Amino acid sequence: MGSQFAVVYDIIIAVVLVFSIFSGARKGFVSTVVGIAAVFVGFFCAVTFSTPLTELVYASAVEKPLSEAVSQTLDDNMNGITLAGLSDMDFDKVKISGTPVTDITPDYSGTDKAVFELSDVDLSGTGFENADLSSFGFGSNEDYSHMNGKTAEFTMSDIGQYGLGRLVTAQVIAVKLSASPMISGIQEYVSIIGGLFPAQLSEISSGISDGEITMVRSLVLTMINCKSSVKTAVIDYMLRPAFTLLIKTLFFAAIFIVVTCVLGLIAHALKIVNKIPVIGSANGFLGGVCGIVSGLVSICVICIIVRLIVNVSGGNTLLLNDTAIEATYVFRYFYNFEFLNFLT
Repeated sequence: MGSQFAVVYDIIIAVVLVFSIFSGARKGFVSTVVGIAAVFVGFFCAVTFSTPLTELVYASAVEKPLSEAVSQTLDDNMNGITLAGLSDMDFDKVKISGTPVTDITPDYSGTDKAVFELSDVDLSGTGFENADLSSFGFGSNEDYSHMNGKTAEFTMSDIGQYGLGRLVTAQVIAVKLSASPMISGIQEYVSIIGGLFPAQLSEISSGISDGEITMVRSLVLTMINCKSSVKTAVIDYMLRPAFTLLIKTLFFAAIFIVVTCVLGLIAHALKIVNKIPVIGSANGFLGGVCGIVSGLVSICVICIIVRLIVNVSGGNTLLLNDTAIEATYVFRYFYNFEFLNFLT
């Protein structure tokens, strides 16, 4: 949406770089270097303190009222539905077509995702059979040595974080769950929560409501990792990330701006160096060079702000969506810079 106007982002970063170069030349080398140092110190402080402050605020002021609000909206039936016992199973013993997951090397084919054919998954001997999964569509005479997880696509980061065995197990459960009567209750539950926060949660809510295996698998994975009920997993999977992202970004921006502005006053006071004979002209040139660095840092900050708006709006705003950003020539490389993933 708005892809035809995506060049605006490229124009913005060009303007920021040009302005930073001329501003650096005007301020001079010493002043610009101190200004850059102020930016990096502000960035460091923002990264260091935004996470603990976010956890503190969420735990003390958001989590309890949010949970109470959801509980008042929905019945408590979902509290009794859990995946108790699965968190203790040996995921390394899971087999795909007779091959242990520990012996499988994912084929990413030059991307960050790998596709797996999971029509023959062996969960026997892993401890999977000890869990009560009747609510999830598993029968009492289920053959756990030949389970069908259909075809799944796992990202490199998920495989590294959770392990292939855990992901395959969650996929098998998700396939069963999607065909069970309980899925309708979960879909109703999720759609209500998605209705409370449509902008942030529309994609997740519609995905689970439409029975998308990937979304259902993520919900199951949360239940396995947190040893939680469906209700708690939905809150942790849908609400917590949305709220913590918003709070963390606001803290990051506030800390960054305050620290940078305070230290920037020192840089302003050092302009007198430009008045020293001979050094003044060289100082201005070097200041312009340093302005490039300052401009690049400013672009990264802009990317962080755009990321926040895209996440909060659900990517449904003109220009502020992944499709438009990917249509840019240069901006998308800054936007997708892996280092900026620290907020999520």
